[in-house]
Amino acid sequence: LAFEGLYKAFHNIFKEINWLSLMPVSIIIPAFNEEKYIEETLKALPSGHEVIVVCNGCTDGTALIARKYTDKVIITEDKGVSKAKNLGASKASHEKLIFLDADIVIGKDVVDAIEESKYELGTISLTPNKKDFTSKLIIILRNHFIAITKRGGGVIYCNKKIFNKVKGFPENLSFKEDILFIKKAKKLTKYKLIKKIGTVNMRRYQKGFLNQIIIILKSWIN
Repeated sequence: LAFEGLYKAFHNIFKEINWLSLMPVSIIIPAFNEEKYIEETLKALPSGHEVIVVCNGCTDGTALIARKYTDKVIITEDKGVSKAKNLGASKASHEKLIFLDADIVIGKDVVDAIEESKYELGTISLTPNKKDFTSKLIIILRNHFIAITKRGGGVIYCNKKIFNKVKGFPENLSFKEDILFIKKAKKLTKYKLIKKIGTVNMRRYQKGFLNQIIIILKSWIN
């Protein structure tokens, strides 16, 4: 037992200082005018991984902020989120990909869990950046929806070979493109909801409580 404890201690130390390293991941962030939110997202990401920010049709300072944290900032005039994700994936150097919304914060624990996972497809749970009852309830429903239906959104991880086989995200869609992507990918590999949590900015949910519940229920039924 003493030897096992000592081994684990040295394993964690070596991993922390990158003497014992896993294969890094490529983190792809589509960003359309996200200057208010993207810095917090980029700050939280651990070092040692490839970060690709795709500024799709931006007219603000998103690219300037992104360049402070990564040298892989792609500028494109196309505004489609699927096009941005696919473009970022085409430039990725590593086998495991993480598609991350610009207003969702994930830390080292999340990236490490995805990096270490033997699964080739999945997502994580989220928590709201606001602590009011409505925000908590909406995200609780969202997390239950994701767990039951095995879908995803905001944070999706997959292996590049799976991504290529399904030909990426459908570029004819600007909404629910992530659901269709996962639906196709699940036919090729097993899906895993990793028990780690990211923090989502509630700006996109500020269209009224009832309206958000209806959207979630419609997605669930579909």
